[in-house]
Amino acid sequence: MEKNKQELTYENAKSVHIFAYPFIGMEKNLSKKFEAKGWLKKETNEKNEKQAFMLRQYLSINARKIFLEDGICKIYTYPLEEAKKPTYRIKLKEQEYNLPLKEIELHVYNDEVGILFIKVLNDGKKITVDDIIQINNKGRDIALPYIPDNAKGDIACAEQLGIVYGKDCTSHITDFRQRVEGYFADNADVKKQMEQPASFIQDIFNVRLGKINKEELQEDVRIKPTTDDRMYVMSIVRDDGLSEMIEKSDWTDTEEELLYKLIFVDDKGFATCQEQSMRKALLERSIYPRWREWGTIHAITDYSFMCMCSMDEGINASVIRPMYAEYMYSLSLVMAQKLQIMKYSEQAGELAEGMKKKTKLNYKAFVALRKQYVVFLNQLMITAFSCQQQGVELYDMLKEQMLVNKERELFDAQLEGLYEIANTCNGIKTTNIANFLAVLGVVLAIVQVCQSDWSEVQKLWEVITNAINSIP
Repeated sequence: MEKNKQELTYENAKSVHIFAYPFIGMEKNLSKKFEAKGWLKKETNEKNEKQAFMLRQYLSINARKIFLEDGICKIYTYPLEEAKKPTYRIKLKEQEYNLPLKEIELHVYNDEVGILFIKVLNDGKKITVDDIIQINNKGRDIALPYIPDNAKGDIACAEQLGIVYGKDCTSHITDFRQRVEGYFADNADVKKQMEQPASFIQDIFNVRLGKINKEELQEDVRIKPTTDDRMYVMSIVRDDGLSEMIEKSDWTDTEEELLYKLIFVDDKGFATCQEQSMRKALLERSIYPRWREWGTIHAITDYSFMCMCSMDEGINASVIRPMYAEYMYSLSLVMAQKLQIMKYSEQAGELAEGMKKKTKLNYKAFVALRKQYVVFLNQLMITAFSCQQQGVELYDMLKEQMLVNKERELFDAQLEGLYEIANTCNGIKTTNIANFLAVLGVVLAIVQVCQSDWSEVQKLWEVITNAINSIP
């Protein structure tokens, strides 16, 4: 009977949950560091050949250069051992979810930024739409958002979260309730951990799943998180009742609230927007309705990318497969764009801070920053991610919702301000040198008239040269 059991895949799962963790590397040659840890380069083989072909046909020429040809983004997979049946555990007060961990993918871009993708499947056994809302909401919370009033108070995240890997069921599970209790017990060690993300994140980065003696392993890859206490959520929700509701020309308040909770990754209890007109406006801004009359919608916010559809197998190739095989790469690129701009903005801020101390711009560092930025614009800020209309629209929607273009405009203004300061400083120096040379001409004329000894003129010239070099 076990032999005839159907394998759980992206196509037949009740829901798919992809949690994305963006980061900035704190050292050079980041991809080499991950390879040394044991990450495997993602290759085309018989198992994913159709998927790889589909992605290549979908990508624009410039997008192919990023992911398939020029190696601008290097893609790795975690060496998961299927025999150990890895699962993603989300333990709440009243319920526990243990979901099959399908795969873990790592995207590392040339300028040392990256995104970690954790892909989880739900087989649908006794799991409702409300449960799917909970899985997305609690499964993304990798740190305590706040300290409750007491040790038993609500912590707005899972009680426990992590990965069960073979017989090693505890070393990759973070107990957030235990952290809160330790805090109120005045445990110094626990207090140091309060702001730290769940331990399984570092265990994944450093290929430690199933390895207990972590202290004996080599030094960790150093990264800087760029999220708060939550990961980005990409999810496929398949439910016939939900799909029939989506087809309707208008939704009741209850149906509208359900959609809002799904799209904005809320708790199952209530939507986080209780003002009707505002909720309608937010839904309209976030929903991509191209296939609504066929029971399918996509929706994008700055922290979620959703697809809601039916269980009909006929949409597997046209709806389900593109979501995980194509749109995930679109999300990866937009997140990388945002990370790069964030990184450059920090560097520009450091240059501005240095001016406070030295009263002048580090022009060499400024030129290097501008050079990096121009390369970034030409390589990653591509106009079209795909030649397909839906792909173009979703890519543009992702950039808009994640404020990539606005952040780029702000950084351009920041860079322009530094450029003006650099030009002003150079202009002042040039003017000062010109004035000094004018005075020098007068001095040399006097020296010539006085028929001074040439050795004295040379000494005078050295004094003047040193004075010019000291001009700010």
